[in-house]
Amino acid sequence: MKNRKKIANVPNLRFSNFTEEWEETRLGDNCDISMCKRIFANETHEIEEIPFYKIGTLGGKPDSFIRRELFEEYKSKYNYPEIGEVMITCSGTVGKCIVFNGEDSYYQDSNIVWINNPKKEISNEFLHYVLSNINWGKLNSTTITRIYSTDLKSLILKYPQNHNEQNKLVTLLSFLDNRLSTQIQIIEELKSLIKTTFKSFHNKVEKTEYKISDLGNSFRTMNLSKEDLSTKGEKCILYGELFTTYDCVIDEVHLYYNDIKNIKIMLPNLESQNFLADLMRLLRDKIQNEQKLLSHYTEQKKYLLVNMFI
Repeated sequence: MKNRKKIANVPNLRFSNFTEEWEETRLGDNCDISMCKRIFANETHEIEEIPFYKIGTLGGKPDSFIRRELFEEYKSKYNYPEIGEVMITCSGTVGKCIVFNGEDSYYQDSNIVWINNPKKEISNEFLHYVLSNINWGKLNSTTITRIYSTDLKSLILKYPQNHNEQNKLVTLLSFLDNRLSTQIQIIEELKSLIKTTFKSFHNKVEKTEYKISDLGNSFRTMNLSKEDLSTKGEKCILYGELFTTYDCVIDEVHLYYNDIKNIKIMLPNLESQNFLADLMRLLRDKIQNEQKLLSHYTEQKKYLLVNMFI
């Protein structure tokens, strides 16, 4: 086949039942680069009809939309991605890859393209991991600020011809990606639990009103810049491991003891403070442990991408 040759190299890590050498090909030998028809600024709006993704919102939340009538017309007349095809950003943060999931949406032309892969010698799923593993910041020893179609078409890919090996690699990495997503969700839910638990407990327990000066006259000081403070108020009282809130209007940017000593706050008794402090500490420690686990999974994925691909 054109511009393809056998290579001696194989990955550092490999499933034991595969021994064939990997192959080398140019992306453009089997694939084409496609993009949507151009959408002009006056054709977008903020009404939520069909999401219009730009380089900054691809893979996230859209901030503009197009009319469904225009979407249906352009989808039927011009290029539009197939489910599973790999989309990639070509400007801004270059090389961000996602897999098109088939949902009704439209994309910024030239800045977002997709890999039209009709032959599927390299599966779309495998291609996604290969492209995600490329250092687009340095390509062919040249600093890349934009990816052009010629860059993509001339890109050298190394892959196993055996689709079973491709599928096994994809399955392994997909499993790890799902675990990473779950881990991120666990951390976010724990953070939310801390907020709701504190608020619920603090609202239910009996509290006594104190002035700041009632809590003691020894304060630790620190320097704050104007950017560190807000003229609308700060939430900044700490007792033990706990935070409570008060509204404080700051005069210009300075906040001294004389400014805060007469501020009144509501505190529960010491027993309730200690109970909640212990609970918050346990949840905080749990988050730290889950974050360490997330870092472990992230490093594990990096290791596999480096060692199971060429």
